[in-house]
Amino acid sequence: MDPKFSYYPTIASKAPKAITESKFYQLIENGFWRDKIEQLRAASKEDQKELKGHLPCVTTSALCNGGHQASNVVSHSGLLCLDFDKGDHLNVKNFSQLKEMARFIPYVRFCALSCRGEGFFMVIALERTERHSEQARAIASVFAKIGLKADPTCCDITRTRFVSYDPHPYCNLTAPPFPYILDLMPKTSSEPMRPTMATASQARARDEGEEWRNVNKCLDEAERRGVKLCDCHSSYYKVAYAFSHRFGESGRALFHRYCATCGGCTEAKCNRTYNYQMNARASPEPTLATFFGICKAKAITYAKPSNRQSIIDELFTLGQTSIAQP
Repeated sequence: MDPKFSYYPTIASKAPKAITESKFYQLIENGFWRDKIEQLRAASKEDQKELKGHLPCVTTSALCNGGHQASNVVSHSGLLCLDFDKGDHLNVKNFSQLKEMARFIPYVRFCALSCRGEGFFMVIALERTERHSEQARAIASVFAKIGLKADPTCCDITRTRFVSYDPHPYCNLTAPPFPYILDLMPKTSSEPMRPTMATASQARARDEGEEWRNVNKCLDEAERRGVKLCDCHSSYYKVAYAFSHRFGESGRALFHRYCATCGGCTEAKCNRTYNYQMNARASPEPTLATFFGICKAKAITYAKPSNRQSIIDELFTLGQTSIAQP
């Protein structure tokens, strides 16, 4: 599915329209706002503030009704937009290469120049949208470990993102959702709280992140070869049950791709089935054995997962020193 969020003609507008994620990225790349953005970038610092007030903007994380306050949120888009400003990275020599480095970060869906052209914005999908702020802080803390400071206001679900222009953005709409949450865990009763990466079960979160990638690899191969995986019968419901309970809302797009391999399921039917299974009680424990069994029978496999030990290694395959050079 193509996530939707709200688009406002100006930041003061209270009459938003829905825009899809892919359409928003296309407009940025194709120069729909090019004239306004180039005017902004050529202006003095004093004039830029006024010009930005007339730019369209979006609430990347939310579909809203009316303004862009918390009370206006209708639904979460499943996305988080991060800002990286040049002024916060004056000691990072290769900050201008952040967009090129984004391709080495598996969770990044989109990265492009900001409206002023001096910083970047980056979009990442969230696995646990009901814990938006905690996931946002987790992502920001990981970037901080490698010398990159994300704007802290990005934790706000109604944070606005001004439109931009970048003819060469990085885009990967099949990127898996970020699965980790930043919890505050005390080392001892007498020591201050310290941040650690965790979920309800950290091991399960790591497994599910790996599982999501493996499912995605199998679907990629099935689509490339034109292999029919879905039978629209018993295994269809088992796959919906497993995807919905293992991946939550982020598994819906995977299920739609699975259904599309047979061509006999409508989008409405896929959604009804997914909604029903997602609301069903998770008993027995949902597994992906049925899906991977179908793939194996069709000679579709995935590469064995790498044995990375840290979340930093999982996120940034380039390594710390090559990402941010002081």
